[in-house]
Amino acid sequence: MKHKKAELLITKFFTDSATKAELQELTNWLEDSKNETYFKTFVKVNFASDYNLKEDDYISTKKALIQRIRSDKNIFYKNRFRIIVKYAAVAILLVGTAYFFKDSLFVPNAKAEQIVLKDDAIILESENGTTEILNPLISRIVQNDEGVVIGKQDKNVINYSESSVVETLSYNTLKVPYGKQFNLILSDGTRVFLNSGSSLKYPVRFLPGQKREVFLTGEAFFDVEQDKAHPFIVNAKKLDVTVLGTQFVVSLYKEDMVTSVVLVEGAVDLAKEGNSKITSLTPGTRGVLDFNSGLISKAIVNTNDYTAWMQGLLVFRNQPFENIAKKLERVYNVTIVSDNKALDKEVFNASFNNETIENILSYFKDSYKISYTIENNIIYIKRANE
Repeated sequence: MKHKKAELLITKFFTDSATKAELQELTNWLEDSKNETYFKTFVKVNFASDYNLKEDDYISTKKALIQRIRSDKNIFYKNRFRIIVKYAAVAILLVGTAYFFKDSLFVPNAKAEQIVLKDDAIILESENGTTEILNPLISRIVQNDEGVVIGKQDKNVINYSESSVVETLSYNTLKVPYGKQFNLILSDGTRVFLNSGSSLKYPVRFLPGQKREVFLTGEAFFDVEQDKAHPFIVNAKKLDVTVLGTQFVVSLYKEDMVTSVVLVEGAVDLAKEGNSKITSLTPGTRGVLDFNSGLISKAIVNTNDYTAWMQGLLVFRNQPFENIAKKLERVYNVTIVSDNKALDKEVFNASFNNETIENILSYFKDSYKISYTIENNIIYIKRANE
């Protein structure tokens, strides 16, 4: 068997899309000791961010394959997430193997209605309510209502750090719709990367002697310029995130019942609104405020999973499909309506690398036997038997 065919079979095994004949073919290939090194290298490269491949994983995988062929009469639905003991998880799309997925799994249905992505505008709103549409393809100066230059737009970035002196505290609000991203450089040099469906209210210029405070809805990555005399505060609904200079991600979409802060570098303090109790984070830690319980929890995480969106990657870790669908709506500016309640609760680990929404849907359709239709640009996911 050629290596490309072996790679496809390995990946179909992990994604539960292999037929019994394909499983038998893969098992026969694994029985040849000459293929052991290639197998280990392929899995290690393509699962590097999720799994630590050990020497005995090769044996475990072979045993899992053989046992599955003997006992699993319905390979698509039985024990879907307990196939491999050592590194059991579902990788919907491996970032490093997208090249052969595009050739083999992503086959658009020519008869299906096509999805026409909406092109909503990026809006810059001044404090008095005046709005303007930002074109991320051009460069220009940015002025306030009095005609004073307050910043410069260089395509998808507005830079306020070289603006004229503004003596009074005034705010702008940047609103980024679903399907787009936009970046800011605030007057102190702090860089902000806004994800789709996000809004940031911020001072046109931070004033001496006052705290640096911004107000976020949605998701953003902050690279804060250090200034010990002026703490930087992100007001994230019911949570205040206070820093001096650091890198972190804050996420609080309206439909979520939590505010999440992932610290990449430096240190941040979390405090519930109106509460003096502080929860401190260290690099590689995620702090979460649960709105229902009012409690703040902490956990060690892989920060790359939470910053991947800035490189065009979609990464999900232990997420039910209903959460994945919601994020797909934000990223692609589409509407997804699901009537497949069993699928909604299925938990996945998934990575998508700059794929179209059609390719992602095709993969779910081919590999997980879901059914969907597109009507008036709305994606309807049906029950499994429909």
